Amino acid sequence: MRKSIAAMLIVLLLPVLVSCGSGSGKPDSGAGQTVSPDRTDPGATPSATPDAMSPVVSEEDFGSIQNNMYISERGEFRMTVPSGWKLAEQSDETDTVMIVPAGYPEEPDYISVVVSGKDETFEDYSREMFEELYSFLFPNTVILEFSKITVAGLPAVRLVYLVPYEEIYLKQYQYMIDGDYTFSVTFTEVGETDLSDMAARCVENFTVLRTKAEIDAAEAESRSEEN
Repeated sequence: MRKSIAAMLIVLLLPVLVSCGSGSGKPDSGAGQTVSPDRTDPGATPSATPDAMSPVVSEEDFGSIQNNMYISERGEFRMTVPSGWKLAEQSDETDTVMIVPAGYPEEPDYISVVVSGKDETFEDYSREMFEELYSFLFPNTVILEFSKITVAGLPAVRLVYLVPYEEIYLKQYQYMIDGDYTFSVTFTEVGETDLSDMAARCVENFTVLRTKAEIDAAEAESRSEEN
């Protein structure tokens, strides 16, 4: 379990390398400070349209953003995203989906989405576990908040932490949701932004679309038709 979380954290931090030297904001003082937005509020997340909230989603829309709604690669879930944000171009070798502002990487904030196998030890997640693991991977990491919540009726964890990375101020709001899969949605602010409210609004509209059994059955049927 710890190995999978460690690998996920490293993947979530990789996009910061892309934005290095691209005009990212820097902290004025030490870890744990409060930051204030100094540009257009990135939390201006619009309400989903009636079409976007429909329970019926076409397979053609899997892995896309439609009406400010991100629909996951295999149709596991959907979630509101800020207006104007888009899917980042990535290699086929990564399982992490990045959603970025139109001005990325000059606007270096991003959302990372990872869907992994169900973690049977999810109920054992604790602040102490993440403090030990994350500080080992990235010294001086500060866990600002750990709370057990419910998202879409499912057990979930909200983790807020600060990672001093060279001269870049990196703060992440990570939501881990325990369903048929373990869903991880992480909102990363780099520099002088505040994504807290936007992150909460996006996750508020998190909706499971298909169970693992439904996905497995649909994919088995598709393979059968191909043969």
